[in-house]
Amino acid sequence: MKTIYNKTNSLFCFSTKFCCFVVLCMMTSASNSYAQNGTKNSNTQEKTANDTQIKKERARILANDLYLDDSEIGTSQYENLSDSQMISIELPPLSVLFQNMKRNPTYRQALIKYQQANIEVGKQKRDPLDWITGTANYNYGVISGVTTNSSSSVALVTSTNDNEKAYWNVGVEFSASLADIFNYSANVKSAKLDASYSKAQMEQTELELKQKVIQIYLTIKSQEEQLKVNTEMVNMYAATFKIAEGEFENGEKEAGSLAIIKKDEALAVGVLQRVKTSFISNLMLLELITHTKIH
Repeated sequence: MKTIYNKTNSLFCFSTKFCCFVVLCMMTSASNSYAQNGTKNSNTQEKTANDTQIKKERARILANDLYLDDSEIGTSQYENLSDSQMISIELPPLSVLFQNMKRNPTYRQALIKYQQANIEVGKQKRDPLDWITGTANYNYGVISGVTTNSSSSVALVTSTNDNEKAYWNVGVEFSASLADIFNYSANVKSAKLDASYSKAQMEQTELELKQKVIQIYLTIKSQEEQLKVNTEMVNMYAATFKIAEGEFENGEKEAGSLAIIKKDEALAVGVLQRVKTSFISNLMLLELITHTKIH
């Protein structure tokens, strides 16, 4: 029995050591896997950040290339475009339109108010500097002294001594009312609230302009498709009328049928003109709001 116990105990120790070894290997493997995953995620995030930065830089360059100043707005003459040119117009990306939109006078006014509010915060924070006054002065001169000596055997002797002297002093004076001291924190807080309000107004202005840009952008995209369809309809009616006109001359069609086709063609032309007018109006409006050249 003793021998069997020793063998069993040895087997148990071996099994315990083996299990510890397996657990240690699993922990090491998991640690390495976590480190690799962490490195992989870090590289992915870094790549995503770089790609985003590159896209922003490209959008900025394109926005500068397409930017129109106030004197150039309204000179594009969209009304002179042919049907094929209108259909082939390509709108800039929304990121470019949003970038140039920030040069819109409405947005610039909101931005200036926000900047002025931030300047006021700085002024309020520097108010304690007005409570302190520094003084400094420097004096330089020559001090003369007269000395007289006399005795029974020597006549009166007068001597003059000149000494150069320089004096300087520096001082600091603190002067503030209790109201200024106790109201300082409240004034700074009030200025910060004004800055926050101005920032919110600027963001609201930006949001409203973006909404207008998106609405016009989508309307133009929809009207491009309408132009294609309506142009095809007008061309179809024109071809149908030409065929019907030939058949009428050959006596194969009546005048009433010809008139109906011509009426349908006129209606299609009217619809196309209305879409063109709205399309051109939206292009000019988009150019005006975003200061961006539309090709």
